Formats: sequence, structure tokens, C-alpha cells
Amino acid sequence: MFRGCTNLKKVNILPATKLAKHCYNSMFSNCTSLIQPPILPATEMADNCYEYMFSNCENLTKAPILPATKLALACYRWMFNKCTSLTEAPELPATKLEEACYSNMF
Repeated sequence: MFRGCTNLKKVNILPATKLAKHCYNSMFSNCTSLIQPPILPATEMADNCYEYMFSNCENLTKAPILPATKLALACYRWMFNKCTSLTEAPELPATKLEEACYSNMF
């Protein structure tokens, strides 16, 4: 949706709480000016839902809160790939994991 929007600096909220497969995949990848991620209140994950979401967001310094406790296949895979300015990782409260859910997340 916003992939490659190099002037995008902040996003307020993505209000969905129940996600579908691949729904936010690569949504902000290559948004190199993004400094403030959106609030992500989703608690019901789906396969690959946040995969590559912030990949190559070079100016992102803080990850959003990730409240889900039950994860899906590859849901966070490569989410912060090449986010070279991240200084703080989110808490990961999940108690039920699925295959590759955190694969290469950072």
C-alpha cells in the first residue's frame, strides 16, 4: 500500500484487531523516512500478516507494541529487516508460537 513512500514519516494507527493472511505484508517496506510506526492493536494474527512490514525503514528507531499472544505462521517474519536505526525491540508476550513466526524478525 505505501511501499516505497520515501517521504512518509509517521502513521497513527492500523485499527484492525483480527488480521487476514498477508494483509499488511510489505506495507511500509522501503519507507526510508518513517520514524514513527503505527499502533498495531491486533490480537488475532494470520499467516504472514506482518511479514516484511517495515523492511528497509532505515530511520525507524522504535518498534510498535505487539500485543498478540497467539501467533500464526511467519506472522512477524522479516518485519524489521534492515531497520538499522532501531534501538529498542518490543516486548514479545506471545505464549503460543507457530512455525517461523519470529524468523529473521530483526
